[in-house]
Amino acid sequence: MSGRPGTLRRLTWLVLAGAAGLCAAGCYGPYRPRSLQRIIGSGLAAEYDSHRDRLVRFGPRGRFNLLRVPDEDAGVGEDGSYAHFGGMYSWIAPQSAWTDEQGRFQPWPPPAAMDVGPTRATRHGLSEFEAFGPVLRSGLQEIKSVQLGRDHYGPRALVTHGLHNAGEQAARGGVWLSTGVIPGSVVAFLTPEQGREVEFSTHPNAREVWDNVTRSRGRWTLVRTKRYYEWLGMGGTFKARVPSDRVIAMHRRGHWFVRIGDPWSPEAESLLTERGHAPVEVAVNFGRRIHEAALLGPIETIAPGETNEYRERWYVIPGMASRVRQLDRVLHSIDPARFPLPQYLADEQDDPELEHWLNEEPEMGPPAEEAPPGRDAHDEPPIDIDDVSDR
Repeated sequence: MSGRPGTLRRLTWLVLAGAAGLCAAGCYGPYRPRSLQRIIGSGLAAEYDSHRDRLVRFGPRGRFNLLRVPDEDAGVGEDGSYAHFGGMYSWIAPQSAWTDEQGRFQPWPPPAAMDVGPTRATRHGLSEFEAFGPVLRSGLQEIKSVQLGRDHYGPRALVTHGLHNAGEQAARGGVWLSTGVIPGSVVAFLTPEQGREVEFSTHPNAREVWDNVTRSRGRWTLVRTKRYYEWLGMGGTFKARVPSDRVIAMHRRGHWFVRIGDPWSPEAESLLTERGHAPVEVAVNFGRRIHEAALLGPIETIAPGETNEYRERWYVIPGMASRVRQLDRVLHSIDPARFPLPQYLADEQDDPELEHWLNEEPEMGPPAEEAPPGRDAHDEPPIDIDDVSDR
């Protein structure tokens, strides 16, 4: 991150003033017609919905969507429950600092203005859009852009997310970017270095579930979301916090969707970890039609009038989920200094056991003591996990 405007060069006080009034009282409610910004470039395509503050499509142009958007057109339930629209969405960390409209502590659901905006979005040419969110109670404003193009490796999306302090006092925050993961996908991240462990949010069976749905190969940990359905009867949600470099990859339809964020520095991330977060997070939503893969920037103090930026590069790479050595070669090609080739690469062979584990049909686990509301612990999964519509 930096304290300069950088690539978000079109920020003006006129836009700030207009955005501040977009969502003073929160933006949940019945479905509103979508306002889409569609961009294309270098064989990639993306769509951004400013009424939901969601990137609702990303993938190869004219083909499939690598983002999960199960509730894109939903409003808030009559009981006030959270509508998980999916796509790619952004929050401001730490969650422990979230408040409601009256300024009272509210760790969940996320504040409406931060979660769904709406934003003011503008397309620049065919391959880039920029979106300005409302000014929040903290004085922070989210400003994001997506640009499709090429680098020395090949087609890529450059995602830039800024936190601008439009207030009169210093404010603290960090970027939190999540992507909805299609059920049945494989999620991969770099295994933490020795001495650092994955931590979990409160859930009585989190460690047991995690051990059941993960395998380690080389320097990667693979998560098979298909296997979560063995544990549907447990209900609830838990989050895995991973203290490792900001890289996460999701495999679906014979392609890896790779996200590479700004490098992780353990020294610079102390406040992030102290506040219950990590650079990489994977959320497991039992019984829902979506999981979440997130990368977080460091939590920093932002002076009035300053903008801190966090950047990611996104790539779409054909390949098999079991061949993680391909991910090693890709990362090395993209950034040789940051991702040197591991020593095991030359000796690694195809792994039939891993291939079988990734593709085997899961079995339903034992009934839970408390089934999720409205569904028996032994009910069939609410969707066919092999027939998910990739919208």
